[in-house]
Amino acid sequence: KPEELRKGDVLLSYKTNSHLKTHFLSRLISIAEHNQITHSAILYSATPHRIRMLAASGTAGKVDLFDLKQQEGEIWFVLRPKITPVQEKELCDIIDQWIKDIRKYPKRYRFAEFKSWTATFIGFLYTEIILHFNQIIMIPNIVRARNEFFCSEIVDNIFKEIGIHLVLRSMHDSVVGPAELFFSPHLKHVGMIYNQNERAELEKENWVI
Repeated sequence: KPEELRKGDVLLSYKTNSHLKTHFLSRLISIAEHNQITHSAILYSATPHRIRMLAASGTAGKVDLFDLKQQEGEIWFVLRPKITPVQEKELCDIIDQWIKDIRKYPKRYRFAEFKSWTATFIGFLYTEIILHFNQIIMIPNIVRARNEFFCSEIVDNIFKEIGIHLVLRSMHDSVVGPAELFFSPHLKHVGMIYNQNERAELEKENWVI
């Protein structure tokens, strides 16, 4: 339920097979990531009628607060940080500061399209090396645009500000993909947001995570 959501929860957008059949870009990302989680955001506020999240939008070309609007065949996983009350307060303060800075300097917070595609390619190589050679090799992102961000980079950076590396690759700037956050040891799964009229279809889904 929306009222059970908390500020700072991590939201991950999973695209079902039916969605991927009609959305080429999501399909391309899912192939590169070997996963159908293709977008991420961090919760800002939630009421029964409105869920707002801090995210980077390629469509809008910016980083901002957006209403969560589910597309057909889209599910949002809700992951809650495993943090202390002190860290939770700090996390909320950092999110508020991001929003203040975005409002004050909107042109500084743009969507990093080139950096995001570079990160996606690096993620593809990272996964392929693990799958075929059973080795972990850290590859940094060569694109270092300071005022441009992609979705999972925002989540990763905010948690770094409270001293938490969500995943192993958080040690390198601008490389963490949305799907990796699903397996973070610092996040626990607390629920899903989905369209009730699609429940029957979801029960038939061949989940790829």
